Amino acid sequence: MKRFNKNPIMLFNHHRSWEGKTDEILPIGRWENHNVDENGIMTAEPVFDTKDAFAAKIADKVSGGLLSACSIGIRIIEVSEDK
Repeated sequence: MKRFNKNPIMLFNHHRSWEGKTDEILPIGRWENHNVDENGIMTAEPVFDTKDAFAAKIADKVSGGLLSACSIGIRIIEVSEDK
């Protein structure tokens, strides 16, 4: 979470522009008011870059109820029994 808090970008389908794919895209927004509660449930509010045409299309689908979930795309590097 420390790294995420420094740069809470929102990606589409986990695509990062530095992966060198032919269909690469930039972040479509950022996350605000992100939190992890005592049960480990993560929540956040999306802020879309509506100046970007693709991001604006995704924002419209979210506000219209067509998209209602997201994926955090994590990579496990250590396991612990601590909360």
